[in-house]
Amino acid sequence: MSRCAQPSGRYSPTQLRFPRFRQNQNYKTQSTLCWPCTHLLPPSLRPPCSISGHRTRENPKGQRRKCRMKLKMKMQKIGARIGPKKGCDCPKLLLAVLSPLSHNVKMAIPMNKLCGLVAATFTPMTQENEINISVIGQYVDYLVKVQGIKNIFVNGTTAEGISLTVEERKLLAEEWIKQGKDKLNHVIIHVGSLSIEESKQLAIHAAKCNASGIAVISPFFFKPQSIEALTECLQEVASAAPSIPFYYYHIPEFTGVSLNVVELLDGIEKRIPTFQGVKFTSSDLLDFGQCVHKFKDRFTLLYGKDELLLSAIVLGASGAVGSTYNYMGSLCNKMLTYAERGDYDSAREHQAVIQEFIGSMSRLGFGVAENKATMTLVSGIPLGPPRLPLLKCNEEKQAKILATLKTLRILT
Repeated sequence: MSRCAQPSGRYSPTQLRFPRFRQNQNYKTQSTLCWPCTHLLPPSLRPPCSISGHRTRENPKGQRRKCRMKLKMKMQKIGARIGPKKGCDCPKLLLAVLSPLSHNVKMAIPMNKLCGLVAATFTPMTQENEINISVIGQYVDYLVKVQGIKNIFVNGTTAEGISLTVEERKLLAEEWIKQGKDKLNHVIIHVGSLSIEESKQLAIHAAKCNASGIAVISPFFFKPQSIEALTECLQEVASAAPSIPFYYYHIPEFTGVSLNVVELLDGIEKRIPTFQGVKFTSSDLLDFGQCVHKFKDRFTLLYGKDELLLSAIVLGASGAVGSTYNYMGSLCNKMLTYAERGDYDSAREHQAVIQEFIGSMSRLGFGVAENKATMTLVSGIPLGPPRLPLLKCNEEKQAKILATLKTLRILT
């Protein structure tokens, strides 16, 4: 028990008398807020027994006690950090309680902010088209040890997330988080769906599994026709998981929603306090460049077109999310290292190899099925076929892919 805890007066966050917070029935934690530390909350958030002068069985004289553990609140650009002495776990909980509900105290941002390369993972399947979680541990080790990748994006386009059931997506999220523990820096779970309610269920589940963050694409059958409509969709999903970072996944090529992201970002943190950034998968570098120019200091801006990565980095991208980083992560990391040093001649040489490969694959009809087959060829991990309506990559295409990989020395 923490030094400042008093057994007679401990309250769980769901007991705090604040309507918006009380509506969030999905917030669960093993920690509870000790009675004295409730005085650090605004009056509207305090349980009745902590209000000065209110008499209760635990506090018959209505005295306002002081917490013996002094907490410092330091407002910084990235939000509030609390630095307690050893023994009190309330600061962490206070941030979880306050951050989704107050614009004055921002959500706690992870110490290692999301940046660099993020691999958009494939979903391993058996030959019978059932998900195969047994190889995910091997997959994680390959990304970390061979490709130097420590961030992943789960259940997105590359993973055929929209073709999976809700239960399958939950199972995959659990396994990726489990296998990535102490190995990966960030596990971002894509929770987008045609149904907002399904997205909320997946968001709640991702938060319970301690995902590093969640991402959402725009609904794409009935499409939002304005920035306001899109913002409301994102806000609804984000509200279901108010304790973890939220990212918008912009991919107009698939969703058909080509609203300007720079307009979406303007003031979005007021509507979605947990908003952390964008996965920008579009060749519209004008829109992306404006996003970087105006919001780089406020949001994480991840670029999603692998063949244009160097251009995005020059513009100021925080990092990138892509499928080819699963098997060309080492090559792309070298390119980023050269760019960081200012050696753009070497960086361009590496980008040219990446572009040559993607160009060659595009002429073969390069899609998720061919991409998945490429990952199996390079890594040796049996990822299986894609799920319908995608068709399996045939042997003739696989032979051409293998030849291209060897020609470009991606596979020796």
